[in-house]
Amino acid sequence: MADAPQKGNASNAGQLYTRYFPRSAENSLKKRNDGNFTIEGFRAVRSVLKSNLKIVTLILIESADGTIQDKFLTLEQDARNRGIEVRHISERHSKNYFDSKNPQGICAVIEQPKDMSLEDFFKTSKRILILDGLNDPGNVGTLVRTASLLAWDGIIILPNTVSPYQPKAARASAGAIGFIKVMRASAKEIQRAVHKNGFTTLRASISKRSKEFEMTEDSKIALILGGEARGTEADWKDSVDVNISMKNLPIDSLGVVASGSILLERYK
Repeated sequence: MADAPQKGNASNAGQLYTRYFPRSAENSLKKRNDGNFTIEGFRAVRSVLKSNLKIVTLILIESADGTIQDKFLTLEQDARNRGIEVRHISERHSKNYFDSKNPQGICAVIEQPKDMSLEDFFKTSKRILILDGLNDPGNVGTLVRTASLLAWDGIIILPNTVSPYQPKAARASAGAIGFIKVMRASAKEIQRAVHKNGFTTLRASISKRSKEFEMTEDSKIALILGGEARGTEADWKDSVDVNISMKNLPIDSLGVVASGSILLERYK
């Protein structure tokens, strides 16, 4: 028989939060960086339950009468069958775990994956997306989702780019963060690795020198996308092989998500 759900009352809800986010219990969710992150929403949680991410706990908001939405019951049982801790909390305690203003009522607390070595990252990849200077978490999460759906192998985040594990970014990924390799690295580290491992580096650009790139079956591609306001911020001058444009469509007429999605599809 399944164990009864553990409830978060006024005292232990705070203890629970401190346990999951020990170094930032007094800070906002957006500022925490302690090894755990949350993903909200029915579809996103359903997706990460199918991934290899280590889920610490499943948190469900109870209604005033102490019940849980029916559509969450299957996910709750799935979590229990996998030995994942399940907690029921009241709506007034939900702000500790839910970043959205109107939460759907379910979120997963997840252990942030450890970065693999950059060498192993490149050796196990043929298609890598590099994000340089993206500050909108929604854009980052959407690009993670698109790259994952198009079967790109991995994403490298520069230090000047918002973390894909930030609550809004993780939510925008709709659970896809659990199905693609993600790591952080500096531009210099990437520049050394791309050519050492035989990658062609493409950068989305509005330069008049931009051109099309013809892939072959054996091509290994590293695609660099920059922010909408300033473009790429790192010095890629000596390491970009091709500044690419979109034929008959100026790349600056689209946002980074739209243009990035087109390029991810083109060079998948």
